[in-house]
Amino acid sequence: EKQSLPALPYILIDDGKIEKSNFSKVGVTQKDIENLLIKEGITIKEIEVLTLDEKGKIYMQKRNEKFKILTDFKENKIC
Repeated sequence: EKQSLPALPYILIDDGKIEKSNFSKVGVTQKDIENLLIKEGITIKEIEVLTLDEKGKIYMQKRNEKFKILTDFKENKIC
């Protein structure tokens, strides 16, 4: 029996730049991301990378810092 591998997380912000092409793949809008960043008190330019996986977990790494799990999009009704 072959197990399926988990889907890779989609990059939503890479090196301070928004990757809009991935938004529709994970069901978020630019406004969702902007609201999340406002809630966290950070700007897009401060982010090295922000990803969203198939389970709704957001992983964010600010420049020169370790990554952290921000929230769960689905549970917190961000999108």
